[in-house]
Amino acid sequence: MTFPDHDLTRDDFLGGRISVLQPRNGYRAATDPVFLAASIQAKPGERVLELGCGAGTALACLCARVPGVEAHGLEVQPEYAELARRNAEANGSDFKVWEGDLTAMPAGLKEL
Repeated sequence: MTFPDHDLTRDDFLGGRISVLQPRNGYRAATDPVFLAASIQAKPGERVLELGCGAGTALACLCARVPGVEAHGLEVQPEYAELARRNAEANGSDFKVWEGDLTAMPAGLKEL
């Protein structure tokens, strides 16, 4: 299941450096994911995991700020996971989105 395009908005973050599709209604990213990404002290080549990545806004902000970081997101809601994948691709961000939760983490993610 995915969000229909007419139920999405495209919003800019980081002064337009990234653009994110997100649901018109329900949870919408604002400043929190931007501040979260800014607080991560990752360096290129280091690995980061965001639990509950939603539409991938924080991951996209982090990847824009720290090129070369190995970023992963875990999302329990399939429609948000798909949206995060779309946002990664649209922004040229190289982060991987996994579906599952902390108690049922995908095997591939456990192996990292």
